[in-house]
Amino acid sequence: MPLDYPWWLRVTHFFNFLFITLLVRSGLRVLASHPKLYWSDDALPNTEWLRVGDHKRETDIEHPF
Repeated sequence: MPLDYPWWLRVTHFFNFLFITLLVRSGLRVLASHPKLYWSDDALPNTEWLRVGDHKRETDIEHPF
């Protein structure tokens, strides 16, 4: 017996896949523009817990000390 899903279920799965793809794409763009993740808002530079890439960017702030 073949599995046949209703058309509305197929359409909703298609839209879910489309929107999740857009969500992941926008998250990657945000991470590419500022590739450092901090634990808190008042974290000091070079204290990030994850940094994507090795390149210095103009958003990098040097320590004043």
